[in-house]
Amino acid sequence: MCKDDPGLMERLLSRGIPRERLPCPGCRSVSGACPVISARCETWSCVNDKKVEYCFQCGDFPCPKLNPSSDRAAVLPHNVKVFNLCTIKRTGAEGFVRESSLIQKRYFQGKMEIGKGPRLPQV
Repeated sequence: MCKDDPGLMERLLSRGIPRERLPCPGCRSVSGACPVISARCETWSCVNDKKVEYCFQCGDFPCPKLNPSSDRAAVLPHNVKVFNLCTIKRTGAEGFVRESSLIQKRYFQGKMEIGKGPRLPQV
């Protein structure tokens, strides 16, 4: 996300993440070597060990690794992992790519309406 948000890029750099490791190209392309953690990503390792492409293909889905937490929810888009995985299962990877920008907007800019989910402000 930092490629589209200069402020986020600066925050990541200020936390000691080298500029050459940003923006993150995604877990698969770096074999789970996430630039923001010091060890290999346990979620990536789990998917790799179980020989599935996506978590939703695992018999343990959804597991505790995907349990969202309100802690840092405003800055960690990973808190929408289960929703994203369910969307990939429903629409396929290409469908998810088409929907992902709207999903992100709803998550970061939407206001929750009971019974309707997050609604974007009218422009």
